[in-house]
Amino acid sequence: MRNQSSPPAQAASGFEVLQNQDNNLYFFLLKDTDGNQILRSKEYPALNTAQMRMQSAAGLARQEKNYTHRKEGEKCFFTLVNASKQEMARSAFFEDEDQMLAAIEYVKNSLHTPTNNPGGSKQRQSYRIDLYPKEGENGFNGRIVHLLTDKSATFQGLDMQAISRFIGGHLPTSSSKLNEPESAKMFTLGLLSGAEGNLVQSIESGQSLLYFLLKDFGEGWPAKSGMTAKIAVRSLDGTTITTTESKIRLSGDASAQIALPGSYFSTGLFRVQVTCAPELGSPQTGNTLSATCMFQVF
Repeated sequence: MRNQSSPPAQAASGFEVLQNQDNNLYFFLLKDTDGNQILRSKEYPALNTAQMRMQSAAGLARQEKNYTHRKEGEKCFFTLVNASKQEMARSAFFEDEDQMLAAIEYVKNSLHTPTNNPGGSKQRQSYRIDLYPKEGENGFNGRIVHLLTDKSATFQGLDMQAISRFIGGHLPTSSSKLNEPESAKMFTLGLLSGAEGNLVQSIESGQSLLYFLLKDFGEGWPAKSGMTAKIAVRSLDGTTITTTESKIRLSGDASAQIALPGSYFSTGLFRVQVTCAPELGSPQTGNTLSATCMFQVF
């Protein structure tokens, strides 16, 4: 292990993400108040990856159980690991164990969680969602991780309510109540495999159009009802990709379809929210229904 006291990119004091000018990769490091390097991560090809790992390391660094004491020759160092014992960052070398332990205490007691938005004081919250295909059957199992604390939860399929509850449980108190989708109480919105296809939770990229089914409107919304559908397409992190509006009319079984250009969706996880308002003169004038579905494009 080489001495890491001199990072390959210029860095100010503090806990921050830097870029190695030699290979354009990103890493994060932590310095003490005297500018001495304490922790340094491995290098990542993407800036946002390094930022998320830094957020996770900041949460892990507060707990003694996440430190592993190591020795190389006569020198001591420590590593910061996550719940899976994967190394998040590695310290500089220390002359003896006492210096190493003192550095760990300094990190635990004085570390402030980094922010990646210099213009504001609010702390960024980052999550990762992994989807695993089920063996021998359609669908998949999922796992969501709060990168700041490394806490996780599992879910079946694209369970929007489970994902929302997990995210809400790790937000600051003032913003922990997410607007969970009301589709189960109001109407159902789902992705179709094609214009005449079945409901699916994932679809291959490159489609010219993506089709969505609206159904289960309930009593008071009879067949042939006309309405205006306001549609919002967002990535999983909440970034709005587009908003649009469409006129729809319920079919004989009180369902309807909408189609959106496939160019809106690259690869990843997406949320589509549809809010329906009845036509003027309808018995339901003044009422609106809203539903959300989440799906993967691969």
